[in-house]
Amino acid sequence: MPNNYNLCGKCIFNRKSLKQSVNINYIINKKNNGPLSLEDNGSNILLIFEAPGIDEWSKSKPVCSKRMGSAAVKFVNALVSCGKKLTDYDIAEALYCFPGKSSKGTGQKIQKEVILGSKCCQKYLELEILSKNYKKIVCFGKIAQESVSRIFNNFFKLKIHRSFYNRTYFNYNVIMTNHPMNQKSTDLTNFVRNNL
Repeated sequence: MPNNYNLCGKCIFNRKSLKQSVNINYIINKKNNGPLSLEDNGSNILLIFEAPGIDEWSKSKPVCSKRMGSAAVKFVNALVSCGKKLTDYDIAEALYCFPGKSSKGTGQKIQKEVILGSKCCQKYLELEILSKNYKKIVCFGKIAQESVSRIFNNFFKLKIHRSFYNRTYFNYNVIMTNHPMNQKSTDLTNFVRNNL
């Protein structure tokens, strides 16, 4: 959807915003061609993840990291073990820009910034959800869950532990589960086998 930062208004990841992310220079230097958009593989199942990692950001492609231990590798391994491919699904991110990492040495994203950014991206995610008649929408992680819940105007918070939550919004079957990094590999593989 958005292909440049000019469309992103007050988002903290927009280089023209008055209130910017603490990581804005790092983020913009890693990639200059704008936010990620939906990867349309012609599927009737949409996978929505939290935000692109550094590899996804620099390659302009969601869930493409080859780094051992990354969420992308863990998810792709679960797909492969079930005889499935990433290209069997359309893929989107709740936050379209790489949010950088915390300066506290944790290697984690700054959660407050991810939440603020995903709220700005919500209008684009909604357009992507409504662009097709998806049979199933699968949200990985709290940020994706909350973004989709806001879109369907039925906001709720979930605490999910090694499980998933299935809800129907209008004609959409929405499945919400933990982020791949917050699931055991066996649980993630079982989820993929039974739900994708």
